[in-house]
Amino acid sequence: MIVKQRKQITPKKQARVFFPNLDGLRFFAFFAVFLAHSFYSENEAVLSSPIHQQIKQWNIFGIYGVNFFFVLSGFLITYLLMAEEDRFKKIHIPAFYMRRVLRIWPLYYAIVFVGFVLFPIGKQLIGESPELQGNIWHYIFFINNYGEPPGTAILGVLWSIAIEEQFYLFWPLLIGLVFRKNRLYLFTSIIAISFIWRYSGNGGYTDTLSCISDMAVGGLGAYLAFHGSRLIGRIENMPQHYTLLIYLVGFGLLFGKDEWGAVSQFARASQRLVFSVFFLFIILEQNYARHSPVKMSALSFPTKWGKYTYGLYMLHFPVIYVTGNIVRRIIGDDSLVHVLFTETLVAFGVSLLVAYISFHYFESYFLKLKDKFSFVKR
Repeated sequence: MIVKQRKQITPKKQARVFFPNLDGLRFFAFFAVFLAHSFYSENEAVLSSPIHQQIKQWNIFGIYGVNFFFVLSGFLITYLLMAEEDRFKKIHIPAFYMRRVLRIWPLYYAIVFVGFVLFPIGKQLIGESPELQGNIWHYIFFINNYGEPPGTAILGVLWSIAIEEQFYLFWPLLIGLVFRKNRLYLFTSIIAISFIWRYSGNGGYTDTLSCISDMAVGGLGAYLAFHGSRLIGRIENMPQHYTLLIYLVGFGLLFGKDEWGAVSQFARASQRLVFSVFFLFIILEQNYARHSPVKMSALSFPTKWGKYTYGLYMLHFPVIYVTGNIVRRIIGDDSLVHVLFTETLVAFGVSLLVAYISFHYFESYFLKLKDKFSFVKR
């Protein structure tokens, strides 16, 4: 259980807000995305295999790993901003922007450089076409979730970072300046506007206005948790069998999304909201429930690797692409077994290694600078 600290501190001494079960959740969200991007093949025998088709159908579930990250971002960012305001009577907005810049930009722009400069050169060297879809200025200014999708796996996941950055740009201003006293209106209004946008049929999976309700749901959960609402009290004391029932229903809805989402336009527009509420329940249950079936912090492997999730998420797509090509050239076989197991296991292991190296030998330098702008430490 996480207890809100009320002790007054000086700006030089950081308070700590720590949710020990969220690293494990991050890892499982990444792993779902990793599986959704795996098992690629151009072999017709593999593509037509019932086993491959069934696995790819199940892996559609992995796209909701990104939705989970959005909800989690909304929860954490909102909670930390309110904790900072609670202790220092204000939100230091410039410092917030510097923390986000130092956490997100270095690896992001490194991948943009690789995707637009080094990757085309590499393609030329092996005799392949270096043509690349996508406007580099969209990537530089974080609006790449609109327009043409990239023609390379290197840039495949950066659309979600664009949405995150757009959220980070406006959220502290809304939280700290506009809605200081009526934040419930902020959360509920954004959720309602996003739903109406999806219901109108204008939205899409990578459209910011369609996705922003995920962050708002996370922010609403942070608001309720920070102020000790009755909902948090009920989650704290929820019997284990109720928790298991909610998990069963939630995952059942995820796996059955195509069936109930096809009922009506209202159902399709509601899907994202239903799933984000379920993801918020997972976050709150892990943070506050006293009778959880299992706490993520008890699972050492996902908890350990959860702190590398940003690098894992950003780098796994190019790793899958590169390792898949290398494995196929070495083995000389694109059979179903190699696609499902050999290539996937190699890509997963290399993803862990590359993310570890990126974190300790590249990202950590900027993270040390980031701490200088932290008023509330995670």
